[in-house]
Amino acid sequence: IASHPGSAKGVMINALKLASALINALPKEISPEHTEGRDGFIHPTDYKGTSEKAVLKFILRDFELDGLEAKRETLRQIVKNLQDQEPLAKWKITFHSQYRNMRYYLDKDPFVIEAAKKAVSKAGLVPFSEPVRGGTDGAHLTERGLPTPNIFTGFHNIHSEKEWICLQDMENSVKTLIHLAEIWEQEA
Repeated sequence: IASHPGSAKGVMINALKLASALINALPKEISPEHTEGRDGFIHPTDYKGTSEKAVLKFILRDFELDGLEAKRETLRQIVKNLQDQEPLAKWKITFHSQYRNMRYYLDKDPFVIEAAKKAVSKAGLVPFSEPVRGGTDGAHLTERGLPTPNIFTGFHNIHSEKEWICLQDMENSVKTLIHLAEIWEQEA
């Protein structure tokens, strides 16, 4: 509820302060900076507003559907608690699916993963798997019917100002992709 600051006592409800309270109420143990491996997280990504209206955006990630629902419920409960503390404030919370864990699709076609591992080996590297904790184009493509497991690119310091990749990593990635195309041609 907007009000002139000079006459705001008992009238103003500051949306920026409520949005900040929501962010501060997020459990630290389920934030990207405190989780790893297959731990899910809630990640605030955008915060815009005025004292009258604020919009927050989050990414919710989990490797399991029930874990994803638990993260939604965490946000719902925080909003409910804040609504109870400030009943005149109006909250609207919506969830939009981005994509599902590609494992649900790739488990149906193990050839795709085995071919990728074989291609990595043929390139002279040791294949290994670790969870990708963020969004990937491969997840979108896989959900749409084109099985696309993530294959390394060799990036370092991803999404930072100092992100980089060396020429040898790029060469190994290209070798892997060439072997993968040959495997698909011969075995698929």
